[in-house]
Amino acid sequence: LAHRRAVLPVDGQSVRMRVTQVEHDPRGVLRVQAAREESTVFVNAPDDTGVAFPVDDGLQPWQGPTLLTVIDGPALTPSDDDAGFFIAARGAGGGWDGALLYTSTDGETFSPVLSLTQADMGNALTALATGPWQLWDRSSTLTVRVPSRVNLLSVTELQALGGANRAFVGADQRWELLAFATATLVSDEGGWRTYALTDLLRGLQGTEWAVPLHAAGDVFVMADSLTR
Repeated sequence: LAHRRAVLPVDGQSVRMRVTQVEHDPRGVLRVQAAREESTVFVNAPDDTGVAFPVDDGLQPWQGPTLLTVIDGPALTPSDDDAGFFIAARGAGGGWDGALLYTSTDGETFSPVLSLTQADMGNALTALATGPWQLWDRSSTLTVRVPSRVNLLSVTELQALGGANRAFVGADQRWELLAFATATLVSDEGGWRTYALTDLLRGLQGTEWAVPLHAAGDVFVMADSLTR
């Protein structure tokens, strides 16, 4: 990364920077020092042969911090039926390409335990209303915002009953597992997509107690993108 350029957020603006130093600490945290760079002060001068070579932008997309969600939810497959939990991760920036999860027993020595890739994760824009969980909830709408790379698709009701389009919605200690049959794209702009999810199967696999506990801003994550 050293000596490469990146566009980083500074005081709410995207600023061109040159990476000058990269350090790794024992916990796996990457510390980066960068200097502000203005392209107008660089001159594309010719070399000894008189040929002017183009300046290499080398711009790297901003990765941003890792957004991590831990879900203590019900088993999704028979192999999940033991002690453990699900993890969803994505980056705040478009350049995020994964992360390592470390564990420690003493707070000093850390060891990697999981390699994380992009989860299909976003947030609920409104609080999902309570609804029936013994049958189809056809009156409630779950409106979610996800990164534009996430493509939510409609499935048949039979496919939803068979396990397709399952997702966790909620927050710590109030996760509901549900499924949706209909996904309607509402908007696609600014790197984000908004979907209206309807025809819901609620409170799946023992999570019916969380059906009335939702709030705006709840985490939404597709179950098949989780890491365990």
